[in-house]
Amino acid sequence: MIYNTGTISINGNTATGTGTNWTAAASQIRVSQTIIVLSNPVQMFQITAINSGTSLTVTPAASPALSGQKYGILVTDSLSVDGLAQSMSQLINEYDENIGAWETFASTSANQLVTVTINGTSLSIPAIGGLARKGANSDITELKGLTTALSIAQGGTGAKTAADARTNLGLGSSAVRDIGTSGTTVPLLSASNTWSQPQVLSAVTGLSFRRNTDTNASYMYWNDASNASRAYIGKGGTDDNFTIHRYSTSSGIRLTPNASLLYHSSVTGDASWTITGANFDFSDDGLLSYLRNNYGGFFRNNIKTNYGESYAAGIHTRCADTFGYISIPYNGGAIKITGGNNNNANVYTLWTSRNTTVDSSGFIKSASPIVKIYSNGDFQANVESEGCAVTRIGLGEYLIEGCTGLNADAAWGGIDGGFDIPTDRNKQPLIWLDYEVNADGSILVKTYHRTHPAAPAFARNEITGLTDGEPIDIPKDQFVSVRVEMPESSIWNRKQKAIPEECEVISD
Repeated sequence: MIYNTGTISINGNTATGTGTNWTAAASQIRVSQTIIVLSNPVQMFQITAINSGTSLTVTPAASPALSGQKYGILVTDSLSVDGLAQSMSQLINEYDENIGAWETFASTSANQLVTVTINGTSLSIPAIGGLARKGANSDITELKGLTTALSIAQGGTGAKTAADARTNLGLGSSAVRDIGTSGTTVPLLSASNTWSQPQVLSAVTGLSFRRNTDTNASYMYWNDASNASRAYIGKGGTDDNFTIHRYSTSSGIRLTPNASLLYHSSVTGDASWTITGANFDFSDDGLLSYLRNNYGGFFRNNIKTNYGESYAAGIHTRCADTFGYISIPYNGGAIKITGGNNNNANVYTLWTSRNTTVDSSGFIKSASPIVKIYSNGDFQANVESEGCAVTRIGLGEYLIEGCTGLNADAAWGGIDGGFDIPTDRNKQPLIWLDYEVNADGSILVKTYHRTHPAAPAFARNEITGLTDGEPIDIPKDQFVSVRVEMPESSIWNRKQKAIPEECEVISD
C-alpha cells in the first residue's frame, strides 16, 4: 500500500508535508519505511523519525532541497509476512489505546473529560454523563422521554391536540378558514375599510375582467371547467407592473416600469429560453453610449470596435450606473470584457488557447501565427499558421515553407526575436540557433550544440563527441517555436476577409 496524500518538501533531513496526516492510524506510516519523491530526478529517502502529522526526519539529506513535490510512502508490502505483522501490531496497539477511553465515554455517569485519539490526534471530550449536565439542564439527572406537553412559557401550546392548542392560544374559528371570497372563506379588509373581493365587470365562461377595489389592479382572469384558477394577465394598481402568471406552475413573466423583464418559476426540472437579440452597427462611441444608457440584454454588433470583434455576440448587463459587457466572436478572435459606469470604461482581453501558446519551458506567451518544430522534422501549426510545412533537410537544418518570413511582433522581441528554444532545468539554452530568410519567404532554421563551460559540471550540457557550435538536431521531446508572417492568401487571412459575407446582416 502507498500513502501519497498531499505534497512534500524536504530541506536537509527534515520533511514537511502539506495536506498530510502522517500520524493518523489509518496511514500505517512507521519508521524505516521508504519515501519516493517524484522530483526530476526521482529521489528516495528512509524515515528515521515521525515527529507529527506534517513532519518527518529522513535520511539521506535532500540535495538539492525539494518543495511541493508529489510523493509516495511504501507503508506495507501485502506479500511480506513482516509487513503484515507490523501493520497488525500497530492496529492492535491503537485499538488497545482507545478502547478503554471509548468505554469510559459511553458508560460513565460522572461529569468528566475523556481523552481519545482520532486520526493520530489526541482530543479531550466530555463523557455522556457530562453532556447531559449543561446550562439550564444541569439539574436533570435522568431522561426517559417527554410525556407532558410543553407550556406556552416553554415555547409550546400546553396541549396535545390541534383543537386544544388553538383554545390555549386564544384562536377563534377563523383560524381554520382560508382567505377568499366564496362561502366558508374569510375576506380581507384593507386599511381603507374596503373589501378585497374582485368586481366582475363583464365575463364569459372561464374568463373575467376584474379590478381590485383595494389596489385598483386590473387583470384578465381564467378559470377551468371546475372553476379552478388557471392564469391571469394584468397591470398592478400601485407598482405599475405588467404580469403574466400561470397558477399550475406558479410561474410568470413581469415587465417593470423601467423596462426590466423578470421571470419566475417554482417548477423543478429542465427549462429553456429562446431569446433573439438585437443587431447593431455601432462605432466605439455608439456602443459605449448604448452600454451606459440601456438595460441588459443580448445583441450582435457588426462593426469591429475596441470592445469586440465584428459580428461578435454580446451579453450586456447593467445595474444602476454600472454596466458589464462580454463580446464573444464566432471566428476564434479574442474574447473581450468591458466594465464601467457613466464616467469610465475598462476593457480586458481574455487569454485563451486561441491567442496564446505554451513555450518549450512551459510558460504562456502571446501566440499566432506559430510553428513548432520537433527533432525529426515533425511540426505543429496553429490556426493562424495553417498552410505552413516543415522539412528536415539535414543535421540541425529545418526548412519552413508557406510563410513570408518572420513576424515582427514586439512581444517576442521584434523580427529577430521570433524564436523560443528549449532550455535545461537551470533555464540555460540547450542549443545555438541561426536562421536564413530566403527570397520566397521560406525560413531555414539551423541548430547547433551549446555548452556552458562556466557552469558547474552537471550543468555544462556536454555530450561526448560533440563540441560547442557543432550542428545538432533539436533535443528529442522538445521543440523550437517560430513566429512567422503569413501571406494574404493564407487560410486564416482568407477566412477573415470572408467574415462579412458569412454573417447574415439583420435589419431591425
